[in-house]
Amino acid sequence: MTRKRRTKNDQASPTCPAEAASRRGKRFLRRQGYGGQVAQARERRTGGLRAAFTLIELLVVMVIAVVIMAVSLPAFLSMGRGAGMRTAVNNVRSTVALSRQWAITHREQITFVASSTGMFYNMTNRAFSKTTNDHACYYATNAEGTLVQSITDLPLDVRFDVPSVSLTFKTDGGLTDLNPPPIVLVDKRNPSVETTISINGLTGGIKVE
Repeated sequence: MTRKRRTKNDQASPTCPAEAASRRGKRFLRRQGYGGQVAQARERRTGGLRAAFTLIELLVVMVIAVVIMAVSLPAFLSMGRGAGMRTAVNNVRSTVALSRQWAITHREQITFVASSTGMFYNMTNRAFSKTTNDHACYYATNAEGTLVQSITDLPLDVRFDVPSVSLTFKTDGGLTDLNPPPIVLVDKRNPSVETTISINGLTGGIKVE
């Protein structure tokens, strides 16, 4: 039994690549045409303009921003004032501690001075002169009047509660006055806010209250 050989005409011809590409292109164009019609319909509804924020929406956002600023501004101001007081207390406490340490290390009496009036000194670190700028400062000198801790101004919104406080450390770290006056720092804008630095006359220990 012989088999009939299939000819080229008898074989099923596959789809031509060009024809398949043409079909895909037609489908793409149909989709594009439909999308273009939708876009045109949207432009007709919006008058040819893109959607944007309305005036009422912008006003609401502005009102919310103003309310947030009004609520947060006092908190920021109080933080700034608190930072000035904390900085002053830490610096004064450090200067007192360094004065005590200098007296022990160098075996000489050191006097810490807190003054409610400004001070300045010449290049020899000996001559002192008061000024009238009402700007509180503090410093430390030895028995000869030479500065061992430079003159430092308090922040503008902080002052001492008295015109002057003087504390003299002995070579053992204690004070010559067993009942020394405290160093009190006061907030100029709010006098009810104050911080007290107490020094133990016998041991020279420092306590912040």
